This record gives sequence, structure tokens and C-alpha cells, in this order.
Amino acid sequence: MSSIEHNAFRRSLLRGVMLLGACLGLLLVLFVSRAEDQMEVISLHHWLDAEVNQYYRDYARDPASVRAPNPYEFDTYWSHESVPQWLESYSVPGFYEHHLGPEDKHFRVVAHPSGQGLLYVVFKNDADDYLDQYETRLHWISIVMALATWGVAALGTLLLVRRLAQPLRNLVQKIGQIAPASPDFVVDAPYAELRLIESALLHSKQEIRAYFRREQEFSRFASHEIRTPLMVMRGSADVLKKLALQQLPAQRALQRIDAACEEMTLLTELFLLLGRGEIEAQRFQRLDLQTLLQETIAGLDWGGREVRVVTQGNSIVMAPPALVRVLLRNLLRNALLHGVGDVEATLENGAFIVSNTTRDNEDDAESYGYGLIIIERICERLDWRLQVSSEAGCYSCKVVFRLPTGV
Repeated sequence: MSSIEHNAFRRSLLRGVMLLGACLGLLLVLFVSRAEDQMEVISLHHWLDAEVNQYYRDYARDPASVRAPNPYEFDTYWSHESVPQWLESYSVPGFYEHHLGPEDKHFRVVAHPSGQGLLYVVFKNDADDYLDQYETRLHWISIVMALATWGVAALGTLLLVRRLAQPLRNLVQKIGQIAPASPDFVVDAPYAELRLIESALLHSKQEIRAYFRREQEFSRFASHEIRTPLMVMRGSADVLKKLALQQLPAQRALQRIDAACEEMTLLTELFLLLGRGEIEAQRFQRLDLQTLLQETIAGLDWGGREVRVVTQGNSIVMAPPALVRVLLRNLLRNALLHGVGDVEATLENGAFIVSNTTRDNEDDAESYGYGLIIIERICERLDWRLQVSSEAGCYSCKVVFRLPTGV
């Protein structure tokens, strides 16, 4: 299992929706706050307009007795009379807000109805704060609505996650049943996308099972059908030996038949072991590589070439004999068939190295055919390490063994 921790679907979805709910709640609060400001401005402007319009009407009826706007709520100034210094800079009619210390002054500037100068209608201190209690209430309402939105989003997410999580858990369980030996599962996902995944898993499982069945049947049939003619050939060879044939060609033919029977027996055992899911513990034996190496060298026809054997340190391994014999034989045979000159075989502590000089057109490992592939499979099965190198016309194969405990 990877050491990297992946976020669970449930946590990711819940976190995302809750974050979205928080953002929506924040937007709601900001929107309400902005709306409050605009409502306050509209209300203040409406009040100022009403006072100014009333003043205009009163002035039109009787300029001499006209009264200023509500003196309890507003301060009224005429530019031809005394005007606070901070108002003097506002000489264009309109609505304004001026920050005067801790106060926000809202006021209206209009042309005086007499046609001379400007009229300033200014809210008194705190007179324009009559909406504060409503704003406070609206703030709390917006906060509660934001929290409610966030809570509803979280609750909806939990319900959605629960609805989606169970089909996903079922899918994970079915993935665990992908092994060929497990029984087929039923495609019953409630969603079309998950049903497609389950159907693909079931189809792959059935294909894998059919593949393994063919492989197992082949191994079983090969074991039975090949061993029978092998026994016949070996028995016939034994009969021929008892006839004491003295002719040299007959002796050589008997040797070849005997060697072929031995090799086929060894290969049959090898392929059966490689085809099994697990090699039984009783198949492993304590083997002396030096002895097996000498026997393998003696069983090959070197055609006048020499093999130099260098032995250093321990040479004991725990492995099935058939696998080790085929590995040593293939390493030496590859060096014999695809190289020129003498072969050097080094058996050192925990490793076996075969080196040979290659022909000009055989520097590539692919030219070594199935022999090297079989070596790779043996090393994979025994958890040994194979190192292949080709430099300057010299080809080398190194197998690093796992030494038995206590050696």
C-alpha cells in the first residue's frame, strides 16, 4: 500500500460543500450589509428631500414667516449668513456625507428659494442614526441566515455522502473479489456509472479466471502427457543399454536419448514449478552450488573450449533443485552458444557470475533467446536478483542469491 495518504471521498465532499456554504453565508452577510448602507442612504435622502420641499412650499406662500426645517432634527444654514467652515467647501447642490470627528454628517445642499446663495440642511448630531437599531437587528438576522445556510449545506452534504458512500463501499468490496478463486459478484449498483465499472470488473475477473484455467490445464496436461512418453523413452533407453550395443554410433545415440530424457524431465519439473501460485516448502532443499556447477559443466559439450571456474566463499542456497540446475545450465549454455573463446564462471559469496566474449552482432541481450527469459523468471520466483551487462564485446550475467539463514 502506498505511504501517501489520500483524502477520503466523504471528507473531501463534506469539506468542499461546507466551504461553499461558508462562502455563500459570507456573501449573504456582505450583501445585507451593502443593502443596509444603501437603504440608510435612500431613507436619509428621502427625509432631506421632504424637509427641503416643505421649506420651498412654505417659502412660496409667505417668505417672511417661513420656518426652517425641523429644528430638533436639522441645522439649517444660508450661505449669506453664518456657515460652519467645514460646509463652505460644498458649493454645488446635492446630497453629501462629511466625516466630522466621530460623526458622519449627512446633509443636502440646494439653491435658496430666494434665488440668492445656497441653503444647507444638515442632520443634527445622532439625528441620522435613527435606523441603527434596525440595522443591528438586520445584522443579526443576516448572521443567523448565513449560519442556517451553512448548516443546511452541511446537513445536505452528509445526507448526500451517506447516499453515495454505500455504493462506493460495495464497489471497493467487489474489487477485493477480483481474484480468480473468488465467486462472481452481482452487478447491482444503483447508479449507471457505477454499474459500468462493476460490469467491467466482472468481465475482467471472468477473463482472468479463464486465462488461469487455461494455464493450469496446460500445466496439468503437459505434466501428464509429457511424462508418459518420457517414461517410455527412458525405459527403452535402459533396455538398449542392457543389450550391450558396442557400436560407437549406438552408444552415442543412447547417450543423446538419455540426456534428452533427463533434460525433458528437468524442464517439465521447472515449468510446473513456475506455473504454480506458490512453491511448497518441501520443494526447497539445501544445495551446494559448487557441486551443481561442476555437474552442469560436465554435462555440456564445450567443443574444445574451456571454462574457468573461480570459487570464493560460501556457495550454499535453499531452492528447488530443478530451478537451480536449469538456471546454471542456461547461463553456461548461453555463454557457450553466443560467445567466442573461453568462458569464465565465478562463484563468490552469494553470487554467480558468467562472463564471455561476444560476437560482433550479438551484443544485445535479445539475441540470447528464451534461455535468458527463463533465467529471469527463475530469479523472480526465488526472489533473486539478475544483473546483465554488455560492454566492449564482453557479456556478463550475475545472479545474486538469497543465502539461507544461519549460513
